[in-house]
Amino acid sequence: MHEMQRVFYDRLICAEDRQQFISFLNDELTQLGYEGGYTSLVPEGRLIFGDFMSERERSYRQISDMNALSIFFDEQLSAYNDANENVMDLVLFLDAIEHVCRISRVLCLPNGHCLLLGIGGSGRKSLTRLACFLIPDMDVFTIEFTKNFGVKEWHEALAKLLLDCGKDDKKRTFLFSDTQLVHPTLMEDVAGLLTSGDVPNLFEDQDIELINEKFKGVCMSEKSTHDQGVRVCKVY
Repeated sequence: MHEMQRVFYDRLICAEDRQQFISFLNDELTQLGYEGGYTSLVPEGRLIFGDFMSERERSYRQISDMNALSIFFDEQLSAYNDANENVMDLVLFLDAIEHVCRISRVLCLPNGHCLLLGIGGSGRKSLTRLACFLIPDMDVFTIEFTKNFGVKEWHEALAKLLLDCGKDDKKRTFLFSDTQLVHPTLMEDVAGLLTSGDVPNLFEDQDIELINEKFKGVCMSEKSTHDQGVRVCKVY
């Protein structure tokens, strides 16, 4: 049920569609013999999973105690504010906490990405930063757009991001808003990142040399009909 909600329910944008989804889910549960349907299985009305409640054992499991979850997130927000100069003054009600859990789940997936919809000032960036704070060794990567910022500067920033992730094996969440897509090239590059994880002709010669030096040993040990350059690119 949880995965069905995350894959389908989270994409629905109005209460009527969400209620219809729960109705479909109830019908399926009834056919499977679960008397009372969804409500009997999730009496608190929120089906939340996470791997962050225990630092010792990071297992992805259901979180049923909403009071304990609220206390945990208040503590995490306080820890975030202590560790960062830009303090987030947030009121973490359960809906906001549920959003953070959803974002955290997506960012832990391979090539995980999500589109957050909402009016300005609704907390999309703040909740994303808090979700990243829950993930060990995850840092947020943002681009500061200045008056003279152009495609060249954009590509330099993307190259740095991909080198951090691919060459240095660092965890990064690339956080940006639709207002930053000021040129069609930027949208094309973002689409390339989401589909293949790559942007054509992004790296300079010295960057390519660093990538080759990092991965050529791994590639030489692999049996492949491709030449070394192709193998290096695939591993990277």
